Amino acid sequence: MGEFLGAMTQSREIMFAFSSYTADTPHIYLDIDRDKAETLGVPISGVFSALQTYYGTAYVNDINIGTQVNKVILQSDWMYRNTIDSVNNVFVRSASGAQVPLKSLLTIRKVLAPRSITRYNLYPSASITALMNPGFSTGQGMARLAALSSNLPEGYKYELTGMTYQEQAASGQVVMIIAIALMFGYLFLVAQYESWTVPMGVILSLPVALLGAMIGIIAMKLSISIYVQLGLLLLVGLVAKNAILIIEFAQEQHEVHGLSILDAAAEAGRERFRSVMMTAFTCVFGVLPMLFASGAGAASRKHVGTTMFFGMGVATVFGIFIIPGIYAVLQKNRERAK
Repeated sequence: MGEFLGAMTQSREIMFAFSSYTADTPHIYLDIDRDKAETLGVPISGVFSALQTYYGTAYVNDINIGTQVNKVILQSDWMYRNTIDSVNNVFVRSASGAQVPLKSLLTIRKVLAPRSITRYNLYPSASITALMNPGFSTGQGMARLAALSSNLPEGYKYELTGMTYQEQAASGQVVMIIAIALMFGYLFLVAQYESWTVPMGVILSLPVALLGAMIGIIAMKLSISIYVQLGLLLLVGLVAKNAILIIEFAQEQHEVHGLSILDAAAEAGRERFRSVMMTAFTCVFGVLPMLFASGAGAASRKHVGTTMFFGMGVATVFGIFIIPGIYAVLQKNRERAK
């Protein structure tokens, strides 16, 4: 474990790693001569029972004192169990009823051993906690851990547990979740516009926001955590709303009022400019304090705030010019295909 901790702390992905496991705690080991105990007719269970009663605790029964029920616990007084030599004063009864001194059946020696042994899936285990360096994700840390585990001796292996285990089990699902969100959003827009191509303008405007979010994450030296993934889902809805405001107005100007495709796109960009900016900057300035959060839970607020601030900011600055152009191109190709 010490060598493994040393290799982990030397990795550039990991800031430090530590373990609460120690194997050098002083213990007193009582080696029972079982053959001699059998010869003297002393049952091994009697030896253990005597040790437990004198040095541990033994539950006898309950006793009523007034209106209270109290437990009767049997244990030797402190002065009779505070030294190793006190074992010499303990006797155990044999099968014939004779009192056999416990010291004649035991060999006492001092050993170094773990204070406590924990088990994971029934195997003896030592837990290790690691903290990542800024700029590295827990996924990179787990990949590094897998590489280091290849040097473990035969019979040793590692397992992830807790939040890290849950993260490993859920890895790769964010892509599927975002894809499902985009698919459902696209299908709802298809039903609204009664067209397969017009909603593509909304979907094609989203990569600009995702690019802005990635730029912000890199600039702030954050990892793609679960909070960033939640921010991306929120970003999809907010950016799609801005695109819908422009494309829906352009579609109305073209099909209802008879404007050409270019004129309808330009009119939509001009008329919807104020409403898009109002909603966009409300979101941008609303999440701005999250970038400078401190205290308990600040990490989650920074991840969500960074994703929303940079993603919405870039989508607003460039989207107001890109969305009308995307609509014009798609609408021209749609009518040309018809």
